[in-house]
Amino acid sequence: MATTPASTPGYGINWATVLCFKISTPCDLAGRYGCAKFCDQWDYFFDRCEPGKCCCHR
Repeated sequence: MATTPASTPGYGINWATVLCFKISTPCDLAGRYGCAKFCDQWDYFFDRCEPGKCCCHR
């Protein structure tokens, strides 16, 4: 799955415990799995997937 370069959660926008970052694959194609995969890598939980954006929380 192609995404914008992101090696740490700090790359995204962090509001308190919610982290959102851009993804290039639409959520309806990559689905929750693609988004949740990144959340899991950083010990976050899947929050939501919006068009072009994935959000995780702690």
